[in-house]
Amino acid sequence: MRAIREVGARAVFDSNGIPAIEVEIRADGGVRAAELAPRGSTTGEFEAYVLEDAAALPALAAVAPALASVADLVRPALIGLDVCDQRAVDAALRAVDGGAYFRRIGGNVAVAASMAVAQAGATAAGRPLYRHLAETAPARLPVPMFNIADGAVGSNTVYTEFLLLPTTAEPAVALEQGARVRAALAARLTAKGHRCSDSTQGGWSVDLGGCEATMEMIVAAAEDCGLAGGHDFHLGLDLSGAEFARPPGYAFPWLERPLSVEELTRRYLDWVDRYPLTFLEDPFEPADEGAWRGLRERLAGRAAVVGDDLFASAAERIDNGVAAGLADGALIKPNQVGTVTQALDALACGARHGITTVVSQRSGESASAFITHLAVAGGAAWLKAGGLSRMDRVAKFNELLRIAEEFTPADGPRG
Repeated sequence: MRAIREVGARAVFDSNGIPAIEVEIRADGGVRAAELAPRGSTTGEFEAYVLEDAAALPALAAVAPALASVADLVRPALIGLDVCDQRAVDAALRAVDGGAYFRRIGGNVAVAASMAVAQAGATAAGRPLYRHLAETAPARLPVPMFNIADGAVGSNTVYTEFLLLPTTAEPAVALEQGARVRAALAARLTAKGHRCSDSTQGGWSVDLGGCEATMEMIVAAAEDCGLAGGHDFHLGLDLSGAEFARPPGYAFPWLERPLSVEELTRRYLDWVDRYPLTFLEDPFEPADEGAWRGLRERLAGRAAVVGDDLFASAAERIDNGVAAGLADGALIKPNQVGTVTQALDALACGARHGITTVVSQRSGESASAFITHLAVAGGAAWLKAGGLSRMDRVAKFNELLRIAEEFTPADGPRG
């Protein structure tokens, strides 16, 4: 046993310049590790609570409530625990909180502490993080999924992510594809007079007038690279349906008018017919279960209907949603659910149901490659880590290349 000897925290900035908490763990033998709490640009209603004082000045003072939580609640709960026993540590975090969604200690505090313990535990055990986390489940090399473009702020595709899904199982080949298509898309954007700038998630920030025009330009850019849609790559969309629900229908900015559920479903089906589109993330708001079920049934496996806000990385919600026939896939984000083991449990739940699992970044990130190791350890099919720009995104893809070098058939499958 290597006991946790100190739990500290500091206020730092995330990749978007937003104040965030970083928790540092120190354990026997000089072991130490620190992790920052990621955060999303949008927050679903079922996500873990962010403990902060958002109006505080100076900016880093926003983290003061989280720092107090670490000092007064988390530190006493973790001191003396075995840094290599992740489940015991995460159980202690849930116990000291005592409720749902980490409203007492803060979900941002919980996830930063949990990830830092995992990093320290792997160091103490003398093995890579993905092997430390793998438990009894087989690991797997996920395929990189890229934010190739993101709707620009102020555009009618704001909050829409345009995703590139390579068909290869080899990370190096997939990353080469992502880099080439990104460059080709920039060339096409420039040729048509569009300014190329990065989104917060490393894709090109675009305003092309709608989803169809954007997908068409991405397909053309891929074809410029000699790639064929449906053979070498597929497209995906993250639609952030909860942001645009206007019961009884939806008012996405890219729509010519608000549409009913039936009209919107037909629009999605038309896109799947016209484009190599096989991944629809959050097409509706979580409460609109009939819409989810209807789209999934009518797609009949031609494209995956994937829940992010729908499941909020919680195994129980995945169980219930899959049983109700709502989705074929789930995004897993540790900060949504609060601890590493809960994220691993969600991945295991997805595997039991045979659905597609995707470990995903958040908008506010750090240079840590933690989610890469989580994706490998949990056997995720995909690693959604943004675009090949900004080191807070690229670092996660580069780590996948390093893991691939030492990954053996005994560890698990590729892709």
